Amino acid sequence: ARLRAEATAMEQVQAEARRAALARRLLSQGAEQAPLPGLGEAALPGRLKEACEFEAPEAAVRALFEACGLDPASAQLTFDELSSQAFQSELDSLISADRAHKRQAQLDAREQARKESAGQRENETAQVDVATPVEENNDRGAVTRLVACLAYLLPLSDFFLNGVPLVDMVPLALPLFLILAVPAGLLHCIPFGSLIVFFIMSSCARNVEMPRLLRFNFQQAVVLDVLLAIPSFLVRMAGLAPGLPGSEIGISSAILLAVYIVLLAACVYAIGRTLIFGEDPDGLPTVSDATRRGLERGL
Repeated sequence: ARLRAEATAMEQVQAEARRAALARRLLSQGAEQAPLPGLGEAALPGRLKEACEFEAPEAAVRALFEACGLDPASAQLTFDELSSQAFQSELDSLISADRAHKRQAQLDAREQARKESAGQRENETAQVDVATPVEENNDRGAVTRLVACLAYLLPLSDFFLNGVPLVDMVPLALPLFLILAVPAGLLHCIPFGSLIVFFIMSSCARNVEMPRLLRFNFQQAVVLDVLLAIPSFLVRMAGLAPGLPGSEIGISSAILLAVYIVLLAACVYAIGRTLIFGEDPDGLPTVSDATRRGLERGL
């Protein structure tokens, strides 16, 4: 207890010495001049700035005077008031509040600058996206036309067996089916061959770097492949029906053959317009509309 009391007394002496030193700095006019007798409301802010680097606003000056029980309009702070515990406590509180306010202002300024920088980057990115539209590859050379025509081998090969009865009805169609038998055989030999080619062509159709003519035909071949799968599925779900009188094929086979003939006509049109004129074969009702919508979604 004695040591604690001595330590407390020593701390009080040191605190009094610091307060006295501060009071002398506030009243000092230099080594060659006598100290001021006191500080009024007008002089105190300047002396605090020199001695404590604290820019005291009018409200802070008034609070210091009131902490000492004086009226700032008519009184002055003498050495006794400036070295008092009340003045020192109020001054420490004001300085702490001022520093906290400045730190918060710096944090707010940094956060605002960060938000403005992020917003500026977003605006620049949006402007670049708007200002630089995707340039479409419009290559329609001979190689592009030929590769685009090969896209229709997918639907023709997928439903090859549906069209085989056409050879008996039109023998002149035999060379065409002998040619189609090669890709059809390859697709059926490879596990999930048709599905793999389907997804490859779909991916190529969405690649904006590829020629427009190639993308259009790839997408249209994929659409035809999907549309033709619907009647084939429905017919097979219904089961085989008896053939018509005098007919060698059943009703189901006849329907599938009719669908294949429509597919063949659509492919002939698309291949002819692509290969000869180098134009998008966009004249197929429903199919071409679905193709255009698919390409627009890919942009």
